[in-house]
Amino acid sequence: MLLAQAAAGAGWVLVLIAGLIVLWMSRREKKKRGIVVAVLALAGLIVAAAATATVVAFAWFNVSLGDGVGDRVYHPTSITTVQPKYQLGIGDLRVDLSNIGPVTRETHVKASVGVGHLRVIVPRDAAVSVNAHAKAGEIFGLQGHDDGRTPPSMSAGDRS
Repeated sequence: MLLAQAAAGAGWVLVLIAGLIVLWMSRREKKKRGIVVAVLALAGLIVAAAATATVVAFAWFNVSLGDGVGDRVYHPTSITTVQPKYQLGIGDLRVDLSNIGPVTRETHVKASVGVGHLRVIVPRDAAVSVNAHAKAGEIFGLQGHDDGRTPPSMSAGDRS
């Protein structure tokens, strides 16, 4: 959503600049004016195509800049500080659960990255079940692997 708003704002600035150039060129020769108008029209089409492609890519990959950009590391030290959800829009997300102590009840943790890398580290003695999905790229989880050329999901069984 933010990306679409930024693209719309940038579009108005480009229209304003193009209008000023056309007004300035209207005082010049007609031959030069035609060339400038053609170049401006082509530049406008390129900018519109790039903005559209960016918005479509963000929508297809379900990327939200509102989820954040950059590198994030979460390292809870007890089961009570584990969050049910960890999200990042673009970047590298690392969730290290290796020092949370004994887990006495079933705990679900959802972690997702729109574009980038995700790494979840669990205690060696934990029983873990993984359900992972990728639209592009590779997934490595427990005994499973998905490289994007197989069906779009990978599930690995319990590990104890």
